[in-house]
Amino acid sequence: MTFNFAKFDPKEMTRSPACVAIVGKRGTGKSMLIKDLLYHLNLAGVPRCICFSATEEANSYFGTFLPSVFVHPLDPDTLDRVWKAQKELVLQKRVGQLNPDTDTRLVLVMDDCAYHKQMMKSATLREIFMNGRHHGIYFIVTLQYLIDLNVAMRSNVDCWFYLKELSHKNQERIYNESCGFLPSFLTFQDLFMASTANYEAFVVNSRCKSNDPQKIVAHYRADANLNFKYGAPALWRYHDEVYESASDKYQRLQRTQQDSRPMSEATRSRKGGNTIIVRRQG
Repeated sequence: MTFNFAKFDPKEMTRSPACVAIVGKRGTGKSMLIKDLLYHLNLAGVPRCICFSATEEANSYFGTFLPSVFVHPLDPDTLDRVWKAQKELVLQKRVGQLNPDTDTRLVLVMDDCAYHKQMMKSATLREIFMNGRHHGIYFIVTLQYLIDLNVAMRSNVDCWFYLKELSHKNQERIYNESCGFLPSFLTFQDLFMASTANYEAFVVNSRCKSNDPQKIVAHYRADANLNFKYGAPALWRYHDEVYESASDKYQRLQRTQQDSRPMSEATRSRKGGNTIIVRRQG
């Protein structure tokens, strides 16, 4: 059997709001793939991007191409506010309170959120999976394992990117979840192993209109050499005006603590009646 295994076209994801899941263990290239997809969404003119990441404070990865003021730690309350604000913005445009030309689209990224159990059980997260696309959201979520998402969430993923996975059991899960339309598990394995070496991804486009497996699955490798800044210059100016990094905040608090330390006084008399007052901080 000859299988024409095409390269994935990112326009399949950028032409309209979609839910995208990237599945791969640590070190398989999830972050690099996010950056590549955001590059294409930026080219498509999606004006805003908000990212949730548990590791940003440690490695500042997303801040190299996203305004850091829009990169948050994993926090259900912040996610609630983002979701509420996005729904309100879309509603304002619908009822005529915003200029009809206002672009309300939003990219929402959640990087390795599965370990945050409260976040995964959040009603807001479930609603974004179900209805985010109807409110102009391009939703990108990364996971280490397919089963980190419950069945309801998995059924609402439009495009899967599977990265290197050597476990036979996990490969079977991927096949049963996303690739039952292929002729056999062995066919899937051949395609999967051929497309997940060297940080490449095996892609399943669930919203493909065709029933032809050769149009539903594809391979894709992120460009590791992209250099871009997401969003309009106004977003970066706003970031420069209001953002305070973790290191800057730490230094500011240190200075504040030093300035607020009580001053101790000691007095000592010299011959001749002169008194010396010694003030020492700390």
